[in-house]
Amino acid sequence: MNLLLFNDIYRYYFDNVLNNPIKDELGRFLVSIFDNFIDVENENKIVLSKHLAELLEIEFNDVPVYKEFIKHLLDSGNYCSVKSGNDGFSLFEELNHINKILGSYSSVLCINRPSTQFVYKNLAVYNERLKPNNHWMFFELARYSKFSLRYIDINTPKELNNVFDFIFALSEDKQYVVFDRNCNFEGDLFIKLRNHKRRIYYYTFAKNRVKQFEIFDDANEFFRSGVKVYTTNDLQLIHERRIFFGNFVMDIDEDFWGVNSNKTTWKLDLENNGSIVKALLLKRSQFSEVIR
Repeated sequence: MNLLLFNDIYRYYFDNVLNNPIKDELGRFLVSIFDNFIDVENENKIVLSKHLAELLEIEFNDVPVYKEFIKHLLDSGNYCSVKSGNDGFSLFEELNHINKILGSYSSVLCINRPSTQFVYKNLAVYNERLKPNNHWMFFELARYSKFSLRYIDINTPKELNNVFDFIFALSEDKQYVVFDRNCNFEGDLFIKLRNHKRRIYYYTFAKNRVKQFEIFDDANEFFRSGVKVYTTNDLQLIHERRIFFGNFVMDIDEDFWGVNSNKTTWKLDLENNGSIVKALLLKRSQFSEVIR
């Protein structure tokens, strides 16, 4: 993800964390995030503009290691460069300018909610994290590039609906790829995917697909809505319940129809890893398309 950091994140990291062997919870959290920026295989990139870099250099002119950090960051390539706003912009104005031009695959991280007139999209406030709210999910993705949720983390249908809305808004990819052995065309989760108006490539076990069509009244309309179905007779080829979109892969250890706030069996894993997504999708060529 593209991560835009507020100055309070930088300040706490440079003043209280970087050269301090004893780190509090927030310090350990920030270490894991900043270490990722130096890892060339990490999916997360820090967002910078030329003007933002200049403003931060002024802000941290009392911090000798700031320039060293920027040098390591540039050497790693784990940054996203965007066009600067007006040269006269303040720090908050430049952050607001950058936030407006960033897509869904991004988040704005801060420790405390900023007291400015600007409204930042995809804002994640460290001190407002409460599993499984959006602040918590954004910070987990910033820290680990993944997170897990179990049924015990969800208390209401509204809370679960928010989780899925959050997840499927992370990518602007125009398609979903679904691996589902049991073939659930009418479950709430699949209906949510269809409502996003993106093309869906659905891979399933052939016999389960036939059974599904027997009870699915509107199969022709279903296919016209932008869904392509692919099947296999090889039970060794498909067992998972898995959804791919962009660089994300979501695994659920329960039938899609069974994921709700009352069901006490399921676990959800979301990971942001383009290399893993590419590898897991290789077997698509072994399925055959269902023509209607």
